[in-house]
Amino acid sequence: MISYESACEDLFEIPSVKWPHISGVKWPHISGVKWPHISGVKWPHISGVKWPHISGVKWPHISGVKWPHISGVKWPHISGVKWPHISGVKWPHISGVKWPHISGVKWPHISGVKWPHISGVKWPHISGVKWPHISGVKWPHISGVKWPHISGVKWPHISGVKWPHISGVKWPHISGVKWPHISGVKWPHISGVKWPHISGVKWPHISGVKWPQNFWC
Repeated sequence: MISYESACEDLFEIPSVKWPHISGVKWPHISGVKWPHISGVKWPHISGVKWPHISGVKWPHISGVKWPHISGVKWPHISGVKWPHISGVKWPHISGVKWPHISGVKWPHISGVKWPHISGVKWPHISGVKWPHISGVKWPHISGVKWPHISGVKWPHISGVKWPHISGVKWPHISGVKWPHISGVKWPHISGVKWPHISGVKWPHISGVKWPQNFWC
């Protein structure tokens, strides 16, 4: 996901935040804060705490509104605010590179355009079908199509870099392997808890299919 940890160090340079570091560390690590585990609390709800918590920073907070619902506003656009906002830092930060990089296009804001932009196409577009529901099909599989498909471009594209890099493996398709695969490690693992767990509710729901149970490692 190069080595996995060196990819994190090289590609995701947010001061004091490691992303997506595993092996003894929660993801993403903010010293003293576990994500998404708060004992006895389901994710992404932490009463009185914004998600993910960086003291003094809301993500993306509109007082009294649950995420990602902003009546009449598409997500994650909050006019004049980058997502998630850490003053002066892009997410995830790769100096001089926007994420995911399509030369000349910022992500996720394209004024008046849905995300990610493929001119005239919604994401991922299946005419008349809401996302991520495809009856009887796991997500993100659309037979014969890569996700999200921009002909000739990998996602997210940073020239010469795969994301997250496992040498010789593309993401999110690894034939016969769960996503993203770190041998012997679940993602992100909270022992005995499904991700993100809402008791009795599957996420996102495809009738008869649980996701990501039995989907990761």
